[in-house]
Amino acid sequence: TIAKSEVDAKRLEDTAPTDVLKTGIHQSMMDLAALAFKYSNPDDMPSILKHAARVAMVGIIYGNAPAGRPGEWKKMTRKQVQELIDNAGDCLTAKDHKTAKTEGPIGKYIPPGTLQAFVAYLSITSHDKPVFLQGAYRQGNVHMSNCLSRWCRAYTPKHGETTPTVMRKLYTTAVAD
Repeated sequence: TIAKSEVDAKRLEDTAPTDVLKTGIHQSMMDLAALAFKYSNPDDMPSILKHAARVAMVGIIYGNAPAGRPGEWKKMTRKQVQELIDNAGDCLTAKDHKTAKTEGPIGKYIPPGTLQAFVAYLSITSHDKPVFLQGAYRQGNVHMSNCLSRWCRAYTPKHGETTPTVMRKLYTTAVAD
């Protein structure tokens, strides 16, 4: 709708500039590395820090490369991400996504820094849950939009909050310009 487009345009305008996003992504990576260093056993990590790790990971995913839609990440499995790490790859395949019936699987480019963040994140999350991004209470209970808003408040506090849709538009707008 027009109203939604206007809201997204305002959010896009308020999104942190590239240099601020890069600084936030770098700090997120450092925070994940510190948590992985401190907590070798995920069961020892307080739930508030597990949430902080999830927020940092979502910020890295959406800020470091075009991430696509949230559903693709909600369904991404630990196994897929571990195989990417084991093979030192740079592309994850999302088979289950919004246009899968007509377009088939889509690839997601994973930059080297994001791959290293994956290593840290996997080391501090439960090995019992099959999903990559793990919710606090139930398997798959990750709200990407909420995590991305929290990431903005924590890592780019002088700028507006963003959403997965706005980040998609940020990348497509940057390419179009």
